[in-house]
Amino acid sequence: MEYRITARNSGDAIDMPQKDWVMLMTLAGQDSYLFQPPELISGTEALKIAEALRKALPDLPEKRPDMAAPDPLGTATPESGWDRKSALGHFGGENRVVVEKFIELCEQEGDLEVSRLP
Repeated sequence: MEYRITARNSGDAIDMPQKDWVMLMTLAGQDSYLFQPPELISGTEALKIAEALRKALPDLPEKRPDMAAPDPLGTATPESGWDRKSALGHFGGENRVVVEKFIELCEQEGDLEVSRLP
């Protein structure tokens, strides 16, 4: 499953797989958004998410570690190892850009729309 996150004010959007969404929300401490993203994230909430992710940036490793037990079906749950440490590793190395782009989207003034892609 993939999501499209769109800044309502600018129309800027990013598409991401569910795993990236879950890992971003894990880093941001947004447990309520993990597996059921809201259709709308208020501008205020988006700024809170951006702030939490910005605080996590220095902790991202320079290289992405080998990720054990990939989940090709996208069926992983928090009980199967989706925690802050896993999220940090997931966004290490070249994947850091996903966090940076999401922060930029969140920092645009206004609400974010989240939709599922077919």
